[in-house]
Amino acid sequence: MFSAEPRGKLRVTMPAIGYRMLLPYLAEFMQCYPQVELELDFSDRMVDLIAEGIDVAVRSGDLPTSQLMSRRLGPFHFVIVGSKDYFARHPEPHNPQDLAQHACLRYRFPGSGQIQPWDIRSDMALELPVVVSSNNLEALLQAVLHGVGIAYIPEFLVREQLKTGVLKSVLSDYLYDDGKFSIVWPSSRHMLPKVRVFIDFLTEKQILVDQ
Repeated sequence: MFSAEPRGKLRVTMPAIGYRMLLPYLAEFMQCYPQVELELDFSDRMVDLIAEGIDVAVRSGDLPTSQLMSRRLGPFHFVIVGSKDYFARHPEPHNPQDLAQHACLRYRFPGSGQIQPWDIRSDMALELPVVVSSNNLEALLQAVLHGVGIAYIPEFLVREQLKTGVLKSVLSDYLYDDGKFSIVWPSSRHMLPKVRVFIDFLTEKQILVDQ
């Protein structure tokens, strides 16, 4: 028999940038469920939930077919951003073809090592330069802030910098809004209360969703 009260260690993994969205809500969750001990892993690697004993994962993009249960959290969108200093030295791109003349900072998927494509509407095939690549979005953001180049980054990661004018978004009319986060967890006949309340909490608070 399972205890009806949420309790025990809850192992959670989510993208490396997920801490920015989750941590502001942690105090509220812990006040509601003081018997739950959270073990958080912020990493962009693809985790085998069952093999590594993970209770809940937050993943971005399309989910592969699996025996995992899932719930959609909601959409987010990407922006192409650069700093004032960078655009003072380089003319802003006005169409996707102009990107070939810019210092593009590219995200590299940790698992495959492949460079993330920029999902841009264009009538022509685009071959974007790779000036810097990194498997860490926070590192790319710092490079953008220091005027190294421009990057394709989730909007929620740079929302404050866009509001204050530290960064500027370009080519927004050419970008698809196709980012999405999902919660996944191993299927089980009896979902543990600690898993259920955490999933419900993320869904209710709309964490990792465009606000």
